[in-house]
Amino acid sequence: MNLPKLLLFDTGCIFAVVKLGLWGQLCERFRVVVPSTVVRKEALFVNLWAGNITPIDLASDVAMGLISEYTASATEMNQTLNAWPQAIRNRADPGEVEALTYLRAHGTSDTAFLTADGPAIQAAVAIECEGEPMSLEELLELAGCPRSNLDWQYTKGFVAINRQKAVDHLLSRVSTQPTPSARGRRRRS
Repeated sequence: MNLPKLLLFDTGCIFAVVKLGLWGQLCERFRVVVPSTVVRKEALFVNLWAGNITPIDLASDVAMGLISEYTASATEMNQTLNAWPQAIRNRADPGEVEALTYLRAHGTSDTAFLTADGPAIQAAVAIECEGEPMSLEELLELAGCPRSNLDWQYTKGFVAINRQKAVDHLLSRVSTQPTPSARGRRRRS
């Protein structure tokens, strides 16, 4: 995969990047977009290590032009959420829905969606953004600052497993639907 031009961050990956001390570096090197829900509600504090809860001021990063904030309307977010498979819809958090709404509204060319949430990866596949979820591990390797001791949810393996879960779910849905000719035969019976 090529190095993306735009990074679309979810909360968990922001926390990980801040803990690694790479937030400023990534914001300088890439165009970074963060959903408004994450900026204003979800990513306000990070637990750098046990007992050290530190504020994060993404709104200040937006004001200084270091990152862009994306705000989706309630209608747009509802349309995105309704595109998710029913099995994972109740596991959606607003930041992920808003991030995927960005992908649906603005296309996905040269964009990496960084999330540490399995249902968000699965939803990206379901709404045909499957090329875009990227692990933090992969991004850091491509950006020339690899880390070998990342938690599981930030790895290539985690993203791959959740992509496959989504594909398996979509295939099982397709294989259990009656064919048009079978439906026609049932009506005549």
